[in-house]
Amino acid sequence: MGDTLFVIISDANTAEKVLKTHDIDFASKYELDPSQKFLYKGCSFINAPYSLYWRFMKKICVTKLFTSSQLQRFTHVREEERTKLLKSLIERSEAREPCDLSKELKALKSLLIYRRTMGNRSSSLSSSRDYNYSVEAMEMRGLIRNIIECGKKYAVIEVFGTLRRFDLFENGKRIETAFLGYDQRLEQIIH
Repeated sequence: MGDTLFVIISDANTAEKVLKTHDIDFASKYELDPSQKFLYKGCSFINAPYSLYWRFMKKICVTKLFTSSQLQRFTHVREEERTKLLKSLIERSEAREPCDLSKELKALKSLLIYRRTMGNRSSSLSSSRDYNYSVEAMEMRGLIRNIIECGKKYAVIEVFGTLRRFDLFENGKRIETAFLGYDQRLEQIIH
């Protein structure tokens, strides 16, 4: 595609050779040009090239982050938030108020992620009964949505073509600005 070489394997025997025999040669994932605009170029675990860093991050994920004991630590958080949601739904049902269950479940998911990563529900909850998002969680969702929107606007020629260095439509500038806002918010949370 453009000036980028892709190899497509459609044969099972060849795929086995690639995945077993030459695994290290093909272990690094191709990074699209929009991902190069991020502040941490090459430091994300998912798109990091196969290296000592990638192996170290994989080891941490497998042995520390995604173990069953780690997931069990947050059982009480899931139970607490699920109970709050059910109570809210019962109250609305008794008051004959309409409820958008898909929005409520999305809010529950966001709250669970926020509580697991930040360690608390939030100091300032939104006053709206319809959405149980915290203000901080809503800000993070908005920043992430902005990054995704900027990334979707890349044209094919900007990703695969020879003109990708020139940022013709200023999508690179937009995505850098969006990611910088996200990074600043993360720094505030860390502090």
